[in-house]
This record gives sequence, structure tokens and C-alpha cells, in this order.
Amino acid sequence: TAEGDASMDMEMYMSKEGMYMFDSQTNQWVKLPSEEFDAIMGQTANQVNTSEQLEQMKSFINDFTFEQSEDQYILTLEAASDKFTKYMLEQMKINQTLGLSEEDTQMLENTKVENLNYKIEIDKETFDMTTMDMNVTFTMDIEGESMTIKTDMVSKFDNFNGVKEITIPQEVIDKAVDVQY
Repeated sequence: TAEGDASMDMEMYMSKEGMYMFDSQTNQWVKLPSEEFDAIMGQTANQVNTSEQLEQMKSFINDFTFEQSEDQYILTLEAASDKFTKYMLEQMKINQTLGLSEEDTQMLENTKVENLNYKIEIDKETFDMTTMDMNVTFTMDIEGESMTIKTDMVSKFDNFNGVKEITIPQEVIDKAVDVQY
């Protein structure tokens, strides 16, 4: 069983010129290929879209709990089941932008979701999603070794349609290395 803690900070610019990301391992800026950028833009748009999020999760609608605060609707899902494992693996395959090798496919098939806590908060007035918080614990069996991975992803959304222009610093553009896959 492998065990350890790892965290990752990410700095990224996304605009019509492309997607630039700082790679902390190599300490340099990289520019992602346009095909991957287009796929990520589509995923990001769907992630912020409340109806898209709920549509993707509709098979679990009876498992959600519903609460509300003064200005938010709060939907929470807690799950640890084979049904959710299957759903997560399907989503990972769909979101894989570079295609899955036979090795990748086998690794996904040997993955089990142990626990999941998924919470979204929706503004009552605008129906915009303001927060998405997802905690997942899953176990992967790789060549006889069992590895447990815990992730905690919190996304906050605001200033909808309020950004006039995203300007990528010239230094980032000049120093970025094209990523080759």
C-alpha cells in the first residue's frame, strides 16, 4: 500500500490566444496544444453550468440532500457504491482529452471510489453555481500494489460576465514552451 501527501498549486491563463500553465516541477511556463485547450474550455463551461452539472448527476438525484440558506440552494451527495464508481470511471474516460491507452483503461477498471462528498451551492436569485466542493477517496490497484488517493477540490465562481478582457502577460507568452504529446 502506497501512502503519502501531495499538493499542487496551479497558475493558469485561458483566453482566445490559448492556455498557458505554470509547471512547478520544471519551473517554467508551458502552452497547451489547441486541441486540449478546446476540450478544457468545453469542460470548464459545463462545470460552471448548473443545469449541466445536475444533468450529469441525475441518476443520483434521489441520493442528494437539499438545504437552503438565505441566498443559496445547497445540494449535497455522499456516496460510496459500485454505482458511483462506474459513473466516475465513465466521466474520467469521457474527459480524457488525449485518448486512453490499454494500460490507462486497465488502471481505471481497477479503481474503486471508497467515499465521495459532493456539494454545490446555487444562488437563489440568478441560479448561477457559486461553489462546487468535491472530496473523493479512491483506491487503485496497480500491478499488485494498492494505492489510496484522497482529493479535495473546491471551486468558487463569481463575477459572471463581469470580466471584460483577459490579458496574458507578454513575459508568459515569450517564455512558454509548447507541450508536445
